[in-house]
Amino acid sequence: GRYTVTCLEWRPTTTSLILAVGREDGSIAIHDLLLNAHDTKKASLPVAVLRDHLSAVTCVAWSSEAGMGINASAGSTASASGTRKHGKGVFFSSGRDSVINTWLI
Repeated sequence: GRYTVTCLEWRPTTTSLILAVGREDGSIAIHDLLLNAHDTKKASLPVAVLRDHLSAVTCVAWSSEAGMGINASAGSTASASGTRKHGKGVFFSSGRDSVINTWLI
């Protein structure tokens, strides 16, 4: 479906071009714009959708520092091990629900 976009944050790296899209429904879609660039159907799909906010996401931000975070796939607290999955790093989000989330992506 289509959702109203409330915020955007780019994270360009040497091997990928990552875009985080905060939405009105409280979800965050993570897109790797270089992944599957040759296939337009797959390229438009998010590589992950984070769902932890109860209302609209108001701010998203990337950090280059590794640290504690929430593993998007498992939903549990995890510490960074020095290697980041897909090289994306630590990600923060806040919403109208007055919650700030830290994600290890």
